[in-house]
Amino acid sequence: GENQAGWYGYTLSEFRNSFEVQMDVDRKAMEDFGCGTIKARTLLYPPAVGKAFGSAFASPKNGGEYITEHVLKDYSQLDQLHFDPYTSPGLPEKIKPAKEIVAAPDGNCRVMCSIVGPLSCALGIREPGQLMRDIKKDKENLHRLLDITVDSQLKWLECNLKEFGKIGLTIFDPASSGD
Repeated sequence: GENQAGWYGYTLSEFRNSFEVQMDVDRKAMEDFGCGTIKARTLLYPPAVGKAFGSAFASPKNGGEYITEHVLKDYSQLDQLHFDPYTSPGLPEKIKPAKEIVAAPDGNCRVMCSIVGPLSCALGIREPGQLMRDIKKDKENLHRLLDITVDSQLKWLECNLKEFGKIGLTIFDPASSGD
């Protein structure tokens, strides 16, 4: 997906924001590499999760998105966090192109949903240094935040299942990896 956009003359921004570009990249990859499907991607990674919860982020033309300001400055704000797959910022924009790809006449299209584990998800909401400090000094609130992140990812998965039925699923949590 995003990794292949540059191979075919597109910026990451063009790929992220255009149904037509996503389809063109997948079609060309199918021709060049014998890939068997066109994938509608509904990936949630820390910047996308952060955006959905209200963190500010940057989306460079030819680079990965990243958080510029985390929404959760203090745990007194925890109860104000809101995640809805149909209304939170950036999420409806992931469902719409996926629906278009699945409905495309190419025939062999599927949805690939990716969600992040609790700690990586939390990195989209709370500044990493604070989050690491919380592991030692504020475990109770950190656990509350992690419960919210798990709930958000389950909501996203349920939304994808409701909208698309059968989906491919990947779950990753690089922030909790030991390597």
